[in-house]
Amino acid sequence: MLDTYNGQLIDLEHEKWDAEHVFTLLSAWQAGFEGQYLTNREAALKSMKRFANDPRNLWVSGASSNRSRGAKTIWNWSPLCLTSVPKRNAVVRQLAGDFGLTLTKPQQWAMDWSDNKILVKYKYGIHLGKARAWLIQNGFYKFLMPF
Repeated sequence: MLDTYNGQLIDLEHEKWDAEHVFTLLSAWQAGFEGQYLTNREAALKSMKRFANDPRNLWVSGASSNRSRGAKTIWNWSPLCLTSVPKRNAVVRQLAGDFGLTLTKPQQWAMDWSDNKILVKYKYGIHLGKARAWLIQNGFYKFLMPF
């Protein structure tokens, strides 16, 4: 399998790996599951269970890649493999729509900006490590997912 965070192949039989929630459960709770829970507890719990186990929301990553993220959300952490960011953003948008979750304007802006500005320009023809180094060096890295 391909580690979606660092772009390296994982030998599932010989390496430690995790199934990672792309749209974290805490972020989903804050984006609307809390309100759903307060309104209709039983329906919200069923929806949250479907969300947590939705195959679109579970990505394979190497254990060390996943654990380097810690408790950070997609809005305050960026993976080493920048080409996974547009796919990640698309999944977050789909899940938010499908489960009635609301993304804030800054969250939407951060995803749009990372999709349309930096990543489109650098995802082809440049080594991702160099693109990441350039982003950090020029102060743009903190804006990829600032919220």
